[in-house]
Amino acid sequence: MTTFGSLNRALLFAAVARACGPFTPASPPPRPVSINALATSLNRPFETTRRNVIALVDANLLVRNDAGVSAPLSALSDPVTSTFTDRCHDLLVRLIEDAMAAALKVPAARKGICYDPRLGTGVALDLLLSAVGSHDRRESNWTRQAVLLAVEWSSARYGGNAQGTGVKTSVIARLLGMPYATTSRHADALVRRGLLERGPDGLGPIKAAGRDARDELRDRGRFLLNRLAQTGFVADRAGDAYIARRPALPVLG
Repeated sequence: MTTFGSLNRALLFAAVARACGPFTPASPPPRPVSINALATSLNRPFETTRRNVIALVDANLLVRNDAGVSAPLSALSDPVTSTFTDRCHDLLVRLIEDAMAAALKVPAARKGICYDPRLGTGVALDLLLSAVGSHDRRESNWTRQAVLLAVEWSSARYGGNAQGTGVKTSVIARLLGMPYATTSRHADALVRRGLLERGPDGLGPIKAAGRDARDELRDRGRFLLNRLAQTGFVADRAGDAYIARRPALPVLG
């Protein structure tokens, strides 16, 4: 998020990079995307989208012309932004590697082609944007949604024990790199809306509240994993596909 100045701009960059970056086998190359189409696809107000696009253009992360906006190769190959896209790719690889270790079924690779990490990065960006879109009906404020999903992830991985231990607001603030006061304010709003609950030990999810979003994301995830398999990605050798390295999970203690 630091790279782009805000979570909104990071997701906007991801959407533009996915729409017209080098992450698709499409030929001819994809055309720039209009701000109106971008706002519609992300379910964001036009003016908010336009303002964030201008900020990304001013930072030389996007290019804007009469046809729309695009993510130039100069921006995508910049060490800062490429770290973002490479990490999205490697998080997807870790997800598949962990799924294989848990004996979950992952689609077999299409035979006869070599895996291109650029296509895998496109799938990873799609999965990121799908996760945001799936949960958008629960919480349309992306920063608040990040707090919600961080609590749910932290609780699923480290909480949910017999004692019902919650997740401290300070842990979520550290996980997201946000000020404590900002995190607390968003958490309070989520509690008021019935999306989180606050106990003596911290924040906890209300599982029934996210069931539809999780089901939608599960179905979309299956589709994307099938598409990844068509790029030649070999799931049982996922560890060979990292661009950088296997990402470590955040330390929440």
